[in-house]
Amino acid sequence: MASSTAMQGPALGHGSVQTPQTTTLNEVRHEHPRLHQTVLNRVCGSTPLLTEARLISALHRCVSRRMAAAGVPGVQMSLSVGNRPTQTLAWGHANLTTRRRMTETTRFRMASLAKPLSSLVFLRLVARGTFTLDEPLNLLLEEVVPHLCRSPLTARMLLSHRAQLPIIHPPHVPMNGTPGATLTEALRGEHGTPAFSRDEPDGTLYTGAGWMLLEHCVRARTGTTFSDLAAELVAQPLRLASVSYADDARMGPDVAEYHTPEGVPIPPTTSPATAATGLVSDTRDCVHAMRVLLDAARGTRADFLPSALAQDAIAPQPADGGFSLTHFVYARDPLTLTHGGVRPGFRATMTVFPTQRIVVCLATNSDNGFDAVKPWLGLLGSMARACRLP
Repeated sequence: MASSTAMQGPALGHGSVQTPQTTTLNEVRHEHPRLHQTVLNRVCGSTPLLTEARLISALHRCVSRRMAAAGVPGVQMSLSVGNRPTQTLAWGHANLTTRRRMTETTRFRMASLAKPLSSLVFLRLVARGTFTLDEPLNLLLEEVVPHLCRSPLTARMLLSHRAQLPIIHPPHVPMNGTPGATLTEALRGEHGTPAFSRDEPDGTLYTGAGWMLLEHCVRARTGTTFSDLAAELVAQPLRLASVSYADDARMGPDVAEYHTPEGVPIPPTTSPATAATGLVSDTRDCVHAMRVLLDAARGTRADFLPSALAQDAIAPQPADGGFSLTHFVYARDPLTLTHGGVRPGFRATMTVFPTQRIVVCLATNSDNGFDAVKPWLGLLGSMARACRLP
């Protein structure tokens, strides 16, 4: 429900000619939190089952109609509430030219939505003792970016976008045999890629640069490609059948095509920045990976990550910062973590409510994809606040 929904104020005295007062839900939330919770519970339902059912019902009511209005070819969504099984829904087409349907198992080239899952790879290396979050990585970086190493660079800084790096988007080239820069060349500013600097006044600028530096450190210390480590440390132990960082996975027959506003498919691209933008996955496996992270934070998946490390990963960095080690911090009451993926013809978003154990991931194969789900995303926040778990 919208936060501007009006509620009648106190009853007026006999014979009064005053205009009734109105109060927004946001005002009630801050001034009368118990009343706010009661209203949300009555409107939205307070159990995981009711929350899930009403969110899915709202999706079915609005998505197809809004897809048609906005010219969105296809949408896939996965939703997990508490311990409920993950639900995956799909609408429309994965490819307009061939009329191939969007299904629950269609995969996407996830762009920056790679970063939350890539962070799990690095956290697993921390759990193994290969890295620590706060060790300086300068010795591993001096060969390629010596000008960035005048002061310590740590994994915690890079994961939470606090290394004072510029806003840099990883380079992409068409998958047609055109040679592109290697990761090392891109870091050095060769082959037309921008040179990195470290003089941004704001220390929390979202950038792909940090993940390119982390990927270099991982390869330098382990001698293993990020793609192979992602398979070994995340995809295989969590049984994420759709997850791959391998370049050839981007051309698979089950991968959605992206489309111009006119509905013309956009050819896939590749990038040397595997950790920052190389993920291919469906939305279900993205949700499952984040569910495991939340379970680890509660101490029930110590086989994957120690509880203290998982709790650190979902907490704002620092306590009042704008990023966790895996996501952007969208709100703090309730704690809401989010991340997006954007490429020409593609839009995706993942939102995590750690306290309520709600995870949702949406992917669309159109620049206008969010137009099909905007009302539902607003409803999601209100229902997350209302959801009480056992």
